[in-house]
Amino acid sequence: MVSGKYSALSGAVSRQQVMDNIANNMANIDTTGFKKDRISFEALLKGSQQVANGRGINYSRIRKIGVDFSQGPLRETGRDLDVAISGKGFFKIRGNGETFFTRNGSFYVDNNGLLKTADNFNVLDGSSQPIQLTGARG
Repeated sequence: MVSGKYSALSGAVSRQQVMDNIANNMANIDTTGFKKDRISFEALLKGSQQVANGRGINYSRIRKIGVDFSQGPLRETGRDLDVAISGKGFFKIRGNGETFFTRNGSFYVDNNGLLKTADNFNVLDGSSQPIQLTGARG
């Protein structure tokens, strides 16, 4: 009987995580550059607990939550510094001493003419140097 409770509980926890993921994806559907998360499950101890009908009790958990990097819809924003990547690829950015990759192309120019993300990270060129727009000031 206790085994059945664990099976039901693991299923309920997994379903709650799915609902949280769906809510997050829906809440951000109009966020520029947002990439939805996808959940994959795995069975734990499959069939390890035998019950009277001869079938095993299955436990489940989320194996991983991964980001879906597939191409989203491109739309006109009216801003000169909003850019998009059509197809595969990422913008290389640097902030807090670390290098990251993003598909969010909503940029601005700071007072020094550096191209920045909304989080104030530097947008990098092909040589990993900050992009400076000559003659441009924020």
